[in-house]
Amino acid sequence: MIEISGFAQGIDHARSMGENFAANAKAAAEQMLESGQEVQAQIASQVASQRDRLLVCLDGLAKADDPASASRVGASYISESMHAYGENMAQWSELVLRSVRRGFGDAGKASQGPVAAE
Repeated sequence: MIEISGFAQGIDHARSMGENFAANAKAAAEQMLESGQEVQAQIASQVASQRDRLLVCLDGLAKADDPASASRVGASYISESMHAYGENMAQWSELVLRSVRRGFGDAGKASQGPVAAE
């Protein structure tokens, strides 16, 4: 009877580990999907913003009466683009930090699962 009891415990332990693995795989897949959606939204937002700045610049250049006003339009475009670049880098940094924190948080939960079960 001892061998059968040990075998049943082994099966239960294997089942528990399988369920834990499946839950971790599902959580990882959901996190990757969420991160992908965030990245896609970030790219779309930044591209749209850059497009708008460029259209405003081109419109300003087309309406410029003299080289001095065209230079001001160009300088304004460059200045706004550099400012946007800094904001974009800050947004990407925040996105990466959130992703890493979630990853480490999930890894911590996953590593605690089997230890707590044993």
